[in-house]
Amino acid sequence: DGLESGLSLLVVCALFEFVRRLTPFTTYNASQAVAFGGLLSLGLMARLDVALLIVALGFVCLVGFAVTPKRDITMGKFVLRSVLWALPVVVTLLVYLVINSVYFDTRTPISGIVKSTFPQPGFHFEWVMAHKILFLLGATLIAATPMICRKLDSSPDLSNWLIVGAAFILLHSLHTLVFMDWAVHVWHFTAWWPFIIFGLSIAAPHIAGIFGKRQVLAQIATIGFLLTLGIYGQYRFLHGRSDFAFQARSYDAAEYVNDQGLGGGVFGMSDCGVFGYFSSGRVVNLDGVVSNLEFQTTLRDEGALAWIEEAGITMIAHHAVPAGSIESGYGDYEYPVRSRLYDIRRHLVLAESSEVYRSAEYDDGTGPKRFVIWRLPQRILRR
Repeated sequence: DGLESGLSLLVVCALFEFVRRLTPFTTYNASQAVAFGGLLSLGLMARLDVALLIVALGFVCLVGFAVTPKRDITMGKFVLRSVLWALPVVVTLLVYLVINSVYFDTRTPISGIVKSTFPQPGFHFEWVMAHKILFLLGATLIAATPMICRKLDSSPDLSNWLIVGAAFILLHSLHTLVFMDWAVHVWHFTAWWPFIIFGLSIAAPHIAGIFGKRQVLAQIATIGFLLTLGIYGQYRFLHGRSDFAFQARSYDAAEYVNDQGLGGGVFGMSDCGVFGYFSSGRVVNLDGVVSNLEFQTTLRDEGALAWIEEAGITMIAHHAVPAGSIESGYGDYEYPVRSRLYDIRRHLVLAESSEVYRSAEYDDGTGPKRFVIWRLPQRILRR
């Protein structure tokens, strides 16, 4: 989910191909070093947590330099290569921070600020329980890395890159467990997958050898199981997206807005990407994750109405209204507007008489839901 997931995968896979073809760990070429740094900076712009991959790279290089005989690599070469790798990353990051400072009220996206408690530590073992298979695969890769590297003796650059990946997964896991407060979904771990798939595919024949003469049967059974699981998973994903997910209902609502000529209004909505893209109206995000610091402080100090009046919002759209709460004759519905930074929840009271659209009922996995649009009464807008 999310455009950044595909971009992040693309860049990490491009880094794998760069390491395989141009061997940046064992080849000292200035232009290639800058290009490698450029790919790293693209990964950073796709997802900021790729910064931990860059930190892992620096750490592995320092340890590698410390244990490598000085006749094989001089201090000058090591420093020069490190500077050339880091230069595009530092320049890109500085430009990014400056642009954010000029155009927004925080230097980094508000989503990272509201999701992370850094530097205040905590302990969130619930993320391990929510993503058990992924953490197990990551731990397996880390444990198997020494054995995999021995298999890659003839490709020291790929071996070094796999060590970087294992260090990155370890750092990312620790950061997730200690600082991530909420919204750790499967796409949070996107950059893990190329390392897991590459490393465990190297390890698989060795693991299958444990079964002795039955290893061929074990391999066939494993491949069959993974193919079946993958096909079933894709079926569930596509079936859910087309028939039941809120993205499909958001598209239907956007089509209704366009057909009924409601595009002149300004809509307030959370999780509004699909609706905002396909509808002809302006949409203001009300969940605060892609808004700004002002949104958070206004909710804290003045309430939701102050922000809504300032933004010129005339309609509220909600993609996941519990179906049982808006049955005929429900009267009023309390629409939640939340500041996650300050953990404050405000409510707008929306009257049944101001409802202009409701979708067919669907189940998003947490129970029956409807997509509903209300027009804000003038008495609220003037308040």
